[in-house]
Order: sequence, then C-alpha cells, then structure tokens
Amino acid sequence: MKIRLFTLGRADISISIGALMVVIAAVLMGRADDLALSMAALSLHEGAHTLAAMAAGKRVGEIELTSVGLCATIAGKRPNVFDELFIASEGPLFSLFSGLGCYCVNKSGLIAADIVEQFAYINIAIAAVNIIPAVPLDGGRMLECVRHGNGVPARANRNAARK
Repeated sequence: MKIRLFTLGRADISISIGALMVVIAAVLMGRADDLALSMAALSLHEGAHTLAAMAAGKRVGEIELTSVGLCATIAGKRPNVFDELFIASEGPLFSLFSGLGCYCVNKSGLIAADIVEQFAYINIAIAAVNIIPAVPLDGGRMLECVRHGNGVPARANRNAARK
C-alpha cells in the first residue's frame, strides 16, 4: 500500500506505508538528519536513472519511496535490453563517482566536513549494494540484460517492474 504525495513533472511521487514507518522511527530516535542525508543520496541515484531513461527516450511514470529506498518505474513500453542496461547502470555509476568525488574533496581539505565524508560513504554503499546481481537491484537488472543480449527484455525485469 502506498500514498501518493505529489506529481513532479509527469511522474507521481509516492511513499509506501513501510517507508512512512521508517521516517517516523528515524524522527523519534533523533536520526532525522542521517535519514535526510541518505534520502538525498538515494534521490540523486534515482535521478541518474531518470535522466538515463529520458536520454533513451523513455519517461518515468512513478517514483516510490519504499522502506529500503527509492524505485523509479518507467511509463509505457519497456525499454529494449540495451536501453535497460544503460538505464540500470547509471544509478550505481553516479553513486560511485559522487561518493568518490566527495571523499576526494573531503580528504583534499577543500571542504573538510564530517557531512561530506558521511555523504561519500553513503553514496559508495548505495553503489556497492546496487551492483549486487539480484533482481530488483540494478546489478540484477544489468545481469539479466547481459544474459538476454538479443534485444528481448528479460522476464525478471518485467516482473520487477510490476511490483
């Protein structure tokens, strides 16, 4: 079950009941700042997927905040396997490079702040988790694309898109 919050462009933004419970728990435990930083990193990760989808001529129909992160759903016809591989890889690549960039900036002394270092580690962790080859993670979607390199969308991708 989810609650529609608002529309951004033509994409519906919604939150699952589980995610709402995580937000409430974080606030009650005094960890809202950590949650906000993590959500910023996850939003940028999904934003990279969204930009890749747009570059591939696709439109994101919904972005849902779940208890384990954000999930962007493509509206209309599923992309071919090559576009799917491009779209799936952009989130982890963005998270990895933004994490490494923040880490380098922090260690160079240009901006030596704990929040920059924390943001670096969060982004690197997001990239590491998302490349695990298990559907519906990005790594699982990429593996399915490689396994089905003949241009036919993978069954696992279609099933993950339905949830």
